[in-house]
Amino acid sequence: MASASAASTISSGFTSNQPLSSGTVVSLSQSDSGAVVPATSNTEVLIGVVVGPNTTLVELNNDTTNTQVVTEGEAEVWVSNLNGPIKAGDTIAPSLIEGIATKTSTQPQILGVAQEEFDPANPEQIEKDITADVRNASIEHEGEIKIGKIRVTVAITDNPEIQNLSGIPGLIQNVNERLTDTGVSPVRVILAFIVFIAATTISGVLIYGTVKNSIISIGRNPLSKRSIYVGLAQVSLIGTVIMGIAFLASYLLLTR
Repeated sequence: MASASAASTISSGFTSNQPLSSGTVVSLSQSDSGAVVPATSNTEVLIGVVVGPNTTLVELNNDTTNTQVVTEGEAEVWVSNLNGPIKAGDTIAPSLIEGIATKTSTQPQILGVAQEEFDPANPEQIEKDITADVRNASIEHEGEIKIGKIRVTVAITDNPEIQNLSGIPGLIQNVNERLTDTGVSPVRVILAFIVFIAATTISGVLIYGTVKNSIISIGRNPLSKRSIYVGLAQVSLIGTVIMGIAFLASYLLLTR
């Protein structure tokens, strides 16, 4: 594996209350000013990547710091396939797994750009299989989850995709955030929501109209009660089928 180049790389000194290995993605601690902690996809203040001492061109620190963090430049970063394989040129961001990056989806901040691919099927790139750990943390993902290190050009920016989610109802955004690290795009979440709402509306209109007409018809002709009930059952069945198809379509949109 290629080592990270120190050229044009800047690191700053921070404190940390826990051991952090080189390659760990970190954010600013909310409870301890000046300290860093492993970052996650919900991180608000992304700082950079932990590196070893004397490995960067410029180191900015003082006597109270014990952790060097690359804030700009190139570094080797822990990544996973939680959002799928990573290709050179893909943007990288924190994931639900603390300290480990993944391909960007809807995380609020981007860490930088991958300079090489990460293929979970390539045993030479895999340093650890963390599938069991992820399952224990109740993070949803199909298949094995593996981690390794790749070179990343660190250039922290806000994720422009977040702007595309502005104006979307909170419910959809909440669903999207839950699915972020399973590789589901916001477009699929929105389409699934539209399909579900459309099916619910159609079924509701059919059943409401049938019930209303049935009540009127029974009032006019009590002897037609049996045939009216049969018709009502048929419409209810149609509504159920429509909802079933909608659920299936939404499921496929969110999982395929």
